[in-house]
Amino acid sequence: EDNFKVPKLLADGSNWVTYKDRLRWALDAHGMLDQLEKNIPEPLTPAELSSTKASPALPATPGYKIRYEKWWMAEATIKQCIASTVPDSVFNRVKAKKSAKDVWDAVAAIFEDRLLLVAINL
Repeated sequence: EDNFKVPKLLADGSNWVTYKDRLRWALDAHGMLDQLEKNIPEPLTPAELSSTKASPALPATPGYKIRYEKWWMAEATIKQCIASTVPDSVFNRVKAKKSAKDVWDAVAAIFEDRLLLVAINL
């Protein structure tokens, strides 16, 4: 669990660049970076797979359950990692987003915009 220690993101965004890098490194250490950066859809159920192949529906297989649990756990872990390290005001703005990537993109948009404003004002 030590490699999941990510500093709190300050409300003023002054540590945004460091926060972003440390969060990405922590998630990469757990094999979850792709799910943060790419829109990885929920695995198809056996019934959904069979309907695309014009074959009868198959029962849920252990392979599907394992893929689904891995996908769901990564989604939940990433969302929780972000939620526990951003200010409440930011959390309240992003909590309704569906996927971990959507949450991350919303947080990034907030702070990348602030970073741009600071750079322009310099």
